[in-house]
Amino acid sequence: MVSAIAEAPAYSPKFYAFYNALGFADMDTEAKALKELGYAGVSVVLGDGYGKLPKLVEVYERHGLEVLSLYLNVDEKPLPEAFLAHLKQRNALAEVTVTKKGPNTVAALKQSADMAQKLGVKLTLYPHAGFSVATMQDALDLIDEVDHPNLGVSFNLAHFLKVEDVATLEEVIRQSAPHLFCVNTNGANVGGKSWDELIMRLGEGDFPQEQLLRVLQEVGYQGPVGMQCFGVKGDKLGNLRLSIEAWNAARQSL
Repeated sequence: MVSAIAEAPAYSPKFYAFYNALGFADMDTEAKALKELGYAGVSVVLGDGYGKLPKLVEVYERHGLEVLSLYLNVDEKPLPEAFLAHLKQRNALAEVTVTKKGPNTVAALKQSADMAQKLGVKLTLYPHAGFSVATMQDALDLIDEVDHPNLGVSFNLAHFLKVEDVATLEEVIRQSAPHLFCVNTNGANVGGKSWDELIMRLGEGDFPQEQLLRVLQEVGYQGPVGMQCFGVKGDKLGNLRLSIEAWNAARQSL
């Protein structure tokens, strides 16, 4: 009798392309390409995407894909319900920056989190270099202030490397795990200063993606992972193909 030890399944969180990865074809063609490549859908929809949101949702869902998240800002006014309503009851996210925290920010976030919860949308802080909420600790402190179960945080590798110490990455993920609603990654150079060093196609740069995936797996993170593509040069469809190949290789190496 021959016995065999089954291999553990690869770590497989859903993987999304940021909206800024697109723009190489019409909406239907892009959705078909993402589906064929193995992406779960598109995330961090911004800019002209808001006007196209109803159509974007319709087209992507027809292809079996998801529109995961919108990219919005909350300083002192609650989010517009009209945008979030298009993602009602779809396990979607509103990833929000806080450009400048003011006396009404906590109340605005509390109202936004409550409104989003009623729509079945999660609200997650998006730390952004140069903004009032720039670090993961900034976000966790604000989460404590708001004290709402529907407010979490997104980890964004590029912004983390820009303003925080890479040596603390694993501890930051562990500390954030109870509030971690989303993870956003990309290829990057550790020690990079400019965005073209900190935002690359996956598979490029010297940041070890396996390190990030390993600690996410360790803390039991099963949420979505988005791929930042801001300013990435080259053929967009080719970048998407090479990036998901690198993503799969990193997952399978764990």
